[in-house]
Amino acid sequence: GRLRAALLFTILSGRWVFSLTLPLGVLPLACGLLFVRDQEPGSAGRFDLRGFVLSGLGFAGLMYGISEGPQDGWSDPAVLSTIGVGAVLIVVLIVTQLRTEQPLLRLQLFGDRLFRSNNTVIFLGTAAFLGVLYMAALFFQDGLGMSPLNSGLSTFPEAIGVMVGAQSATRLLYPRLGPRRVMTGGLIGVAISIGLMSLIDGTRDLLWMRVLMFALGLAMAHVFVPAQAAAFARISSADTARGSTLFNAKVKPIQEALLQTSEIAKMTALGKQIDGNTSFSIEALTNNPSMSAEQADMGHDLGAKGATLADCESGAQLDAYVGLG
Repeated sequence: GRLRAALLFTILSGRWVFSLTLPLGVLPLACGLLFVRDQEPGSAGRFDLRGFVLSGLGFAGLMYGISEGPQDGWSDPAVLSTIGVGAVLIVVLIVTQLRTEQPLLRLQLFGDRLFRSNNTVIFLGTAAFLGVLYMAALFFQDGLGMSPLNSGLSTFPEAIGVMVGAQSATRLLYPRLGPRRVMTGGLIGVAISIGLMSLIDGTRDLLWMRVLMFALGLAMAHVFVPAQAAAFARISSADTARGSTLFNAKVKPIQEALLQTSEIAKMTALGKQIDGNTSFSIEALTNNPSMSAEQADMGHDLGAKGATLADCESGAQLDAYVGLG
């Protein structure tokens, strides 16, 4: 996915990422129509309308407030109100889901110790794993000035490591050692890989960085595979779908938090670069290889008109002009 996006950014533009999603979605739809056999559907139970409304409004409000906070400021009334309302609705959602006979989210599954503990391991491991992927992209593009394509090629070994590690974990280690030992070894490997990455400081170590990206993916696969297998070991077939929803839903908050962290990191770096000089030309900030052609053109137009950072009246304008959007 990252390599595909990097190619599109380099050859065409970022908007093609959304256009390419359509044909990729048509292919599995066609395969499903051609090869999936009809089965007698079981009873899904009554639709939980109350849970649907509460979850939609609660998570939407919370995510909106978190996404707008870095731009509009965390003291902005709209940001505070949407976060507050979203948090209250989520609390109400949890209470109602625990009391509903056929809930939208079967939170009672967390009462199973094996399901709960493996979800916790996956949540923490995924936070570290995705955090490295986000920070590595920032390091390559903003720190070393690499193009999106070269950045994608430098992080791509991680995906190969996940594919190789998934096979070894499934076929060799999990049947012989069980989930606890395999996950422990995988997490140790993740920690060692991230620790060694912190020693990378320049382009001369790029080969070493790519090797560590492969090692990170290899180690993380030995966490993903056994954790998911063990989490559903005692979940009934009737609850498997709801369990999968809970198991996968935790990734979204991690991604949102990392996106906001990357924005804050960029804003901090920008502030250090400007060093309090509000008359710093916006045109000078467009010499960034990670920016799109459209963003660079906008910056040059503003620079030609004598615009400065002080003329940016909103975070959205600043994002468009310096490539944070």
